[in-house]
Amino acid sequence: MYISQTKKNANNAPPQGRVLRFIYSRKGGIQPSRSSLGRCRAGVTFSLEMVLILPILVLVLLALTEFGMHLLVSQQLHSISGETARYAASPAATKTSIESFAERQLANYSWGNRVDLELNASTLQNQQLSWEDLETGDFVTVKMSLPVTVAVPDFLAIIGYSYQGESFTARHLAQRQ
Repeated sequence: MYISQTKKNANNAPPQGRVLRFIYSRKGGIQPSRSSLGRCRAGVTFSLEMVLILPILVLVLLALTEFGMHLLVSQQLHSISGETARYAASPAATKTSIESFAERQLANYSWGNRVDLELNASTLQNQQLSWEDLETGDFVTVKMSLPVTVAVPDFLAIIGYSYQGESFTARHLAQRQ
């Protein structure tokens, strides 16, 4: 047997808000219906779960985004460095043409103008050479470095994990043809 507990307004209008259902129990007395209590507790439980899990979920999503961007920029810088080293190994390449080739490759990226380019020429015995003295069989080293915070947002600094002061470095060695 169900008893609805409602209060009527002065003008006999139906009540506004929540209506609690009560059930008459054989053990004595009127008790709240299980269905109305279950709905109330389910809402509280869901809210409590969201309060506990949402910050962790947001932190995991930020970490995935940051590490994904970190890997992407690192791969792009290594790819450009490798292409520049291959170009530097060609017989007609000069230091100026290698620098302009690298600048053209980096122009496609928003962080491209912040990359430090270092070019070295050396022999098999690791003796430094000038660019005019390069011969077939000598080595050309292309090194590119980029501060991490220039290309990747520092989302995880709020929990104490930051890339501040670190940099991506890509180094490739090619033998002159």
